Amino acid sequence: MTRTGTQRHGRRYSYYTCSGAHATGLPDCRDRHVKMEMLDSMVLGAVRDKLLEPTMLVRTLEELSARQNEKSGEAKERLVIPQTVAAEAKAKLDRLYSLIETGVQVVDDVLRDRLATRRNERLRQSIEAKP
Repeated sequence: MTRTGTQRHGRRYSYYTCSGAHATGLPDCRDRHVKMEMLDSMVLGAVRDKLLEPTMLVRTLEELSARQNEKSGEAKERLVIPQTVAAEAKAKLDRLYSLIETGVQVVDDVLRDRLATRRNERLRQSIEAKP
């Protein structure tokens, strides 16, 4: 149905019209025009009686709440991996820094590159892990 209307004698009349009949001009529908007020009243009454009935509202809100909780849990799960990777990168850096501080390892080009890689990895994962 498509909303249509007309105006006569300074008054507006609104209807819903069969879109097939409106587009082709052919009588595709048995009832080509329905007064807007009548159809709106029927639809709103059905919505009120079926969807806004207290037990239906409770059920709908419970389902929405369950869906929201599920999505929230999924979001938390997605954060676990970046947080774990960031923690592992930090632990590796801490071990490397400890070796350097105790003099066990001298900073050479290979170690410098590995340190830079770990720093970048830790930074990238800590950015991804932020909610």
